[in-house]
Amino acid sequence: MCVCDSQFHTADDAMNGARHIVAMQIAHDPTVRACVRQVFRERAKITLTPTKKGIKVLSLSVCLSVCAHVLDRCSEREPRSL
Repeated sequence: MCVCDSQFHTADDAMNGARHIVAMQIAHDPTVRACVRQVFRERAKITLTPTKKGIKVLSLSVCLSVCAHVLDRCSEREPRSL
């Protein structure tokens, strides 16, 4: 059984509407934003891949120092309590 009104003609339209509602809630509700940030901090992964030009230009030591800098910056940002 499908309940559709004139605004949502297909399941994709309904899903897009639901995504929009969730996005608006994340954007406007401080509690939801804090929860999303916390989950992101706990589960996010950073992947760095040099381009072909970058492989030629950068040495391994430069790549490692950039990665170390990014990791240092991430570890400086401790989760704040609300």
